[in-house]
Amino acid sequence: SNHKIKSHERRKRVTETLQSIIPQDESEKPATISALGPVVATQFWHKCDDGRVQCDLCPRACKLKEGGRGLCFVRARQDDAIVLTTYGRSAGFCIDPMEKNP
Repeated sequence: SNHKIKSHERRKRVTETLQSIIPQDESEKPATISALGPVVATQFWHKCDDGRVQCDLCPRACKLKEGGRGLCFVRARQDDAIVLTTYGRSAGFCIDPMEKNP
């Protein structure tokens, strides 16, 4: 019972955090079309003293030059900012039958 409460509270906090980060209105999404395809600006990065931009989302802390991509290949540097290059795209696709014979 206590575990379910903690899990519910944790899920609620994560949902609230995501809602504060992800724009709820389509007009708020600064999506643009570029050579990388449709991209969306991100928030978790900062500019380094050497001119590179550092992604602060994961422990790898990728430092990108203009046009570079992070190790995840999800984020890239464009116009002195980190952008998502996979927003709204399928992460995986597999043709598999619903019912399988034993």
